Amino acid sequence: MLTVSLALILECVILKGLSQYSPYRKYLPFILVATLILVMGLRYNVGVDYGAYADIYDNKNSVNRYALEPTWIWICDGMSYIGFKSRAFFFLTSMLIMTGYYMGMKKLSPEIYMSLIIFIGCGFYYESSNIIRQFCAQAVLFAATVPLLRGEWKKFAVCAVCAMMLHVSAIVGVILMLISRHNYSIWLMCGVFAVSVVSGGTVSRLIETNVLVLTASSYTSESFSAGVSSGLLKYVYNLIGIIFLALYPRLRRVNPRAVFFLNIVVIGICLYNIFYTFMVMRRMAMYCLPYMTILLPMTGKLFKRGSKVLYISTVVLVLMTFMFKQLANTQYKFDLNFF
Repeated sequence: MLTVSLALILECVILKGLSQYSPYRKYLPFILVATLILVMGLRYNVGVDYGAYADIYDNKNSVNRYALEPTWIWICDGMSYIGFKSRAFFFLTSMLIMTGYYMGMKKLSPEIYMSLIIFIGCGFYYESSNIIRQFCAQAVLFAATVPLLRGEWKKFAVCAVCAMMLHVSAIVGVILMLISRHNYSIWLMCGVFAVSVVSGGTVSRLIETNVLVLTASSYTSESFSAGVSSGLLKYVYNLIGIIFLALYPRLRRVNPRAVFFLNIVVIGICLYNIFYTFMVMRRMAMYCLPYMTILLPMTGKLFKRGSKVLYISTVVLVLMTFMFKQLANTQYKFDLNFF
């Protein structure tokens, strides 16, 4: 899978180069997105939850079905009735995820190829093979960022409802998006960020014992493995957060619309700090962190060309080292058995 991911990044670079000369430049991003859909849609046994989803599709008595939203039951049973095997489910979800993110990037990103490189290199692309339903909901909300920022509330409401039908946690994603629309004092942002760094564990325990209990949630920090090791990624995210906060005043003057992206990414880092050892809740940060695909190119505009390349490439390469570690022992396999 590591080799595949590097090949996809190379494809981004090549198509970026071709886009400067090709008369068909407007079609090149479609080629790239189609490749991303095929690679993830045809995967076999790639992703921690792959087996569980295959079982849900093939076995109507699977206990895992009780955790699904009704929408997915209808989709799986409908495709199964037509005659599709579980391969169709993974292809459909891959298509939904990549289409949603591409639609958002196309409208929001100043550099679409750089955004796709960040999406792959920072691990979001591979993570979409793990938390499939949540990433489908995230993709819908990511595409819905455009009507949100334009104040097109009916369109945003429709997208929000669709996202919630795909994964109930989209309720949290919608709230985070609405919160991020507002301008906040840089001191307030820095204060909240500092609290998450220094007292994140304490805040997590308070939420677990006083808030989640009220929701009758069966999830606790002990329900699943934390899924973390050295904790180095958290420090890297915090360093990136500090860089973004340092650029906040300047970015707000140059591009007022960028405030949303900075707010939501910083909120995502705060959530990561707070729920670092609470895997189920830590996943909520994934509603925010993929907006780095937009924010990094935006903040890059604040630098001269040489400094911009150094800044963005350094951040991406550092985060890619964690992707290397994650994918080093993950073998990519595929199948074409749709029926």
